[in-house]
Amino acid sequence: MTGLVVVIGFIVFLSWVYSELRSDVVIDSYTAQEVPRSPPKAAFIAGAALVLAIVVLLRLVANSGMEQRAIDLAKVQTGPGFRYWVSSSSTSGNQGRAVVLAYDDRIVRPVSVEW
Repeated sequence: MTGLVVVIGFIVFLSWVYSELRSDVVIDSYTAQEVPRSPPKAAFIAGAALVLAIVVLLRLVANSGMEQRAIDLAKVQTGPGFRYWVSSSSTSGNQGRAVVLAYDDRIVRPVSVEW
């Protein structure tokens, strides 16, 4: 829920910044400098592409075999009834370590695993 509030707040903030930058005073100063008055379409497209690229890369990393291995090792330590999220991880060759958060409706438990 808190994440949703932060995202909504950030969107409202960005909307305010955009509206301020599109105000008549700013547009008139652009016009005086012979800068085009049109909205920055290329910037919107680049921003959307950047967000999409980040989401895709995070999904690829999050669905890696290393993450699943860390979760499997954490399941051995915690037992049934938990859901899991890898909060940090590192690997070097065939070795690795991770901190997996095991959680349910009542508790969040960090579990350190190594392989």
